[in-house]
Amino acid sequence: MMVPKEQLSAEDVRQIVEQSLREHLHLAIDGYKGDTSCVIQVLVKAAIEDQTIESICTDLGLEVSSNTVRERLNQSLDVCDLRLHECGLNAGLVGCIPAELPRRGRAMALDYHAAPFCGKTPELRSYACRGAATEETTHFYRVATVDGMWRQVRVRLAMTYVLPEDSNLSVVQRLVQRMQRLGFAPGVLYMDEEFCEGPIVRYLTTVKIPAILACTIRGTSGATRSCAEAAKAIAPTTPLAMAPLRVSLTKPDADGSNGWPLS
Repeated sequence: MMVPKEQLSAEDVRQIVEQSLREHLHLAIDGYKGDTSCVIQVLVKAAIEDQTIESICTDLGLEVSSNTVRERLNQSLDVCDLRLHECGLNAGLVGCIPAELPRRGRAMALDYHAAPFCGKTPELRSYACRGAATEETTHFYRVATVDGMWRQVRVRLAMTYVLPEDSNLSVVQRLVQRMQRLGFAPGVLYMDEEFCEGPIVRYLTTVKIPAILACTIRGTSGATRSCAEAAKAIAPTTPLAMAPLRVSLTKPDADGSNGWPLS
């Protein structure tokens, strides 16, 4: 379904996405200006074009303002039901998994995704995670996802909201358990440097999931590089040496981000 044999037009894809959102997001908006169809149209276009709700409302020439769209969304999506909404979105993802996608032995990737949050409202900020400053803020709304690699395309299998109280380990456990309930067993699970922690390595070893974790190099000698090289020659009692995992060194780019991988 998500990787069809037939060719779909952009309009076909838009209609499929909007229909899936209607079925699984449980929006019930019935206003004189701004009903469910209108709000979903704004959300889909904003997500595809990476634009703000304000610019999309102007671009579409809608009678409703961006504030009206936000008000309708806040009325329909209670932040207290965040995990319930997460279940709905995951149900939508399941419906888009191709029937032909092999469930075992595929390469998979587990990633974080962050959107800068510049708001000042204490309640909204309480759901934002802290991180390195980007776009003049250190607060971000975060989600984590796990994707299957198939036909040179990423197929999203599951997602989870990441809250400030969530540890990296708890995030990994939620996505791995979700992946296993769907019957997937990866041939290898690629994970970024944020997940290179002792508790996560021990957990992956316990559940016997082969994984490659990025581990950022700090400095020109010693430290991480020496530890990773030494892990090949010592008994597998340290996190970096635990089979069937492999640590892949990465070198920070000029802008401070990390390349993937170096070795």
